[in-house]
Amino acid sequence: MSVDAHLRTIEQTSSPFQERVKAYHALHNILKEPTHETPYNISPLFPRFLSVFIRDITASITINSQSNSSNTNNPNKTSDAINIGRTALRTFGYFVHSSYIIPNYREPQVKEVVKAICSILQSTDDKTICNLCIWCISVQCLGLTSSDLVPLLQALEFTLTPSANPPTVNQDPSDSGNQGIGRFSSSTIEHEALTALSRLLSQLPNDMSSPANLLIWVPMVYRRLLSPTSKVREKAESVLRSALPLISQVPVQNREALQTTLYNDLNKGMLSTPMVTLLESSEYQGKATIGVRVWGYYVYLLGTSLFNATFINTYLQLPEKSFLQANPAVTTSTYDSW
Repeated sequence: MSVDAHLRTIEQTSSPFQERVKAYHALHNILKEPTHETPYNISPLFPRFLSVFIRDITASITINSQSNSSNTNNPNKTSDAINIGRTALRTFGYFVHSSYIIPNYREPQVKEVVKAICSILQSTDDKTICNLCIWCISVQCLGLTSSDLVPLLQALEFTLTPSANPPTVNQDPSDSGNQGIGRFSSSTIEHEALTALSRLLSQLPNDMSSPANLLIWVPMVYRRLLSPTSKVREKAESVLRSALPLISQVPVQNREALQTTLYNDLNKGMLSTPMVTLLESSEYQGKATIGVRVWGYYVYLLGTSLFNATFINTYLQLPEKSFLQANPAVTTSTYDSW
């Protein structure tokens, strides 16, 4: 069946659910493993593809939200909508990544995509859709501008901020990773969000280093340097380490708001307590160097706000403990951080 035929099946909402899903899977495979003919088959249909992707992904969110707020749920309709949304997003990821499709995008279409992604992240109650949506940010090769960056950062921040009323998570039975901090308490989503931030850093480094934007994304990273999940810790450290040269170029006076945010987090014990735990708890046996390295990152980010008599005395407790560790790797790491 031709690309155009698959697209027509998807476009017709009257088509049986399974036929639409089957057509999406076929398109997914075509985009994932393109031939030399694929660009010529896709490019003329680009506007229709973009329209149907956004329609189906947005519709799945709307139907799911209505279902959750209604006393007369239609489980089959909701399940079908969520499955269509997931399948559409898996396909859409390649649509914003493939080098032979990207040239078809114009600025208004990029903004349409950004708007749709942000809307999904701020409204979905489905963990898998949320994760796939962030994955689309991680893999996209769009020509983003500074005006696209802020809504994307705000959407990621919303996703990674714990909710007073967390959503009832709809997810595949095979999904795992429920040890994170955020709306879905998912380390899988945290890791993907950190990957997305890394992607945005590579695309728009100058815009990412503006004082206002630093205040959005840097806390998302430093609050996960002590995650109980190793892959999240490692990714957060990798992102921050790669961004330090960029942050260092920002004048000190333009980092004051970020310093204040970190200072307040530490003063509440939000971050300092886990660092001490890394040195003392048997649960983290052999991982004390992580706490010491993170201590060094925090010192660097704090700047002059560190020099508060009461605060600095408390904060120096960690290197005081780590200098006394028998493990030479810990003491060496302490010296490096110092």
